[in-house]
Amino acid sequence: MIPAEIGVGVENFISQLDESDDIFSTYSFALASKAFAVGLMASASAREQGSSLVSKSSGWADNTVSLTSGIADVKRARFNAAPTEDSEAWRVSAAATAIAAAACLTADAALAWIKPAAIAANIAIGVGSAALIYNMISSFLLEDLEDEMKYSHQRPLQADILDSMMANNGDEKISYSYSRIKTGDTSWTPYLMEDFLYERPFVNLALNDTATLNQLQGMSSTNREKSTLNRNCFYLTPGDSAKDAAAKKAANCAVGLFYKADDLTSAIQKPVSALSELKFHSSSDWSKMGVKVDRWEKVDGLHPDGSENKKGVPIRHVERYEVPAITVENWIEKYSFVVDDLMPHRLRQIRMNFNYQEEIAWECDVTKDYEANDNCTVYKRTSGSEWTELRKEKHPVKKNGQFDFEPRKYGYDNLLAIQKDNQNTVTISTVNKIGLSNTQRFYSIA
Repeated sequence: MIPAEIGVGVENFISQLDESDDIFSTYSFALASKAFAVGLMASASAREQGSSLVSKSSGWADNTVSLTSGIADVKRARFNAAPTEDSEAWRVSAAATAIAAAACLTADAALAWIKPAAIAANIAIGVGSAALIYNMISSFLLEDLEDEMKYSHQRPLQADILDSMMANNGDEKISYSYSRIKTGDTSWTPYLMEDFLYERPFVNLALNDTATLNQLQGMSSTNREKSTLNRNCFYLTPGDSAKDAAAKKAANCAVGLFYKADDLTSAIQKPVSALSELKFHSSSDWSKMGVKVDRWEKVDGLHPDGSENKKGVPIRHVERYEVPAITVENWIEKYSFVVDDLMPHRLRQIRMNFNYQEEIAWECDVTKDYEANDNCTVYKRTSGSEWTELRKEKHPVKKNGQFDFEPRKYGYDNLLAIQKDNQNTVTISTVNKIGLSNTQRFYSIA
């Protein structure tokens, strides 16, 4: 008769090793030893049924068709769940366990003809071994538990884990390349989750609500910076088609082009109904400059007290339209944009080209603090000449994607350099945090 504490522990130990795909690895042995400790100290099963430990068949999803299919893009990899283990200590404890179990089995065989003696020998070996192993494993568990609590949150950041989490196409890592201002081409390999979450950056010419701009107009520049007012153009749909069309027509929007840098009176105002929807049906749509409109819709919901709120809960839909035809009658002193990206304030590069002559660029270090005064280096050039460094400054794009460009602040005192009579072309190229890039342009008539 083997005491239950040792019996359950041994079963746990053998079960965990059997479920491992590499029984000789340190972490497999350590986890099996811990499973033994769970049985020894709590008489708890750590086998596949009723276990919080993931068995190999479950962990590898052998029975999940969507993951085992030949067309499924799945890469399986072992995760080291015991990075801080003292493998030698656990080997000693496991060896002691095995010896105790073997001694019990030997006593059973040797004293099989004297049943009382066999039982007594088993009890003696079991109790003595259990006490010794219990003390030994208690110490190991406490030490490892402390280490794991300390390092468990840091473990995902360790190099051997991070290296296995890079975006890949089969066995080949995915990299996105772009040209730096001074040092030529460079590439960036994103993490798998980044590659999943990011899309190409998309720049919109700001489309603001005229009433909100009028409200901001009465504020000082400092208060404007602090203001949390949402400038986006919006309209509210009551749910009736005729009323919805009327609401869309009544929503007056201000394009982000201004004759004065400190005056929020837009050079162009358009109702939403005058805009053409941007559907992104082809790659060429990505090269167009867009504008965004918030459509708010009231749906059924609940009041804070739990009672029904019929058509009283507003939800937001973002609609995208092409930049409308732009005709201006004076110099544009400020261009206002909104960048669509997961982290617009972490763009690596922004380039603006005016009429294929004047260029200005921001090249930013995403490893630096967003608020750092030297986050980005600003460069300028004319007609494809060598880039010259203008200065270093904070990242020009805010966390909400707002990006304002005032030419005079960057040495364009003579606005004729970037704005001509007749048609003007403005091209913007952006590179986001993981190296995805996009180039867009819009036109205006002066």
